[in-house]
Amino acid sequence: MQLNELRGKIYEIFGFLTGIQELFLYNNSLTGPIPPAIFNISSFQMIDLKYNFLGGSLPMDICNNLPNLEIFNVSHSQLGGLIPGGIPAEIGNITGLQYLSLGNNNLTGGIPPEIGNITGLQELSLRNNNLTGEVPYKFFNFSSLMTLDLASNGLSGSISHDLCFRHPELQNLVFEQNKFYGEIPSGISHCSAMDTLDLFGNKFTGISNATQLCDAIVI
Repeated sequence: MQLNELRGKIYEIFGFLTGIQELFLYNNSLTGPIPPAIFNISSFQMIDLKYNFLGGSLPMDICNNLPNLEIFNVSHSQLGGLIPGGIPAEIGNITGLQYLSLGNNNLTGGIPPEIGNITGLQELSLRNNNLTGEVPYKFFNFSSLMTLDLASNGLSGSISHDLCFRHPELQNLVFEQNKFYGEIPSGISHCSAMDTLDLFGNKFTGISNATQLCDAIVI
């Protein structure tokens, strides 16, 4: 039902499709909040609602009943609202999640450390929101992470020196337009699979052991 210019709200009836595994409603003109009943369908493996005009906030009990969900994309959906602790901590209950995109909304607050419970996460995008505070250390528990995009927020703090040791598969690291500071750790040279490194528009003061970092660059 994607790309059909559907209008109106998402009806509660979707919550009664108890055997459904995939829901694609992206690239439409849907409005209103996401019905809470959708988050009670335990058979879901994929939910893609990006590029709509949904508005509202993510519910506090989001993902308590989605043990099989692997892909969750609500980017570009005008979600917002002040959620205690930032993004709901309950999102860390989806331990099988592989792809999570909440980017280009109006989310505020901080990044909950519970996201670190999703140890199989491969792609995470929180870009272009109003998130603040530091990135929790537990946030870096997923060794399978390939893309981490936190661009265009108000996040601060320094980059962990063991970032690439904890994320050996990291290919895309996008921290542009935030308030990160300190030295760029030379340990980034150990991200041997890195394709994109974007640290533009922060407050970094230099590179720790720049010689080691440059020696690792292959042109």
